[in-house]
Order: sequence, then C-alpha cells, then structure tokens
Amino acid sequence: MRAGYAVKLVVFVVVTPSRISFSKWWKRLMPGWPRSR
Repeated sequence: MRAGYAVKLVVFVVVTPSRISFSKWWKRLMPGWPRSR
C-alpha cells in the first residue's frame, strides 16, 4: 500500500513540472499556434 502511494507521489512530482515547462516552451516556440489540446 505504501509503495503504491510512493509511486503516485513520484509520478506527480516528476510529471507536473515537466508539463509546466513544456507548456511554457510550447508557448515560447509557437505563440500563434492554435491550442487544440
């Protein structure tokens, strides 16, 4: 049970900053690109 919680926590910590940085990089790369996703 504790291992599953640790996996969820690690996935959340790793994925969230990468998603934020990816959105910033995408907006900087193509500011006029239509946001379909």
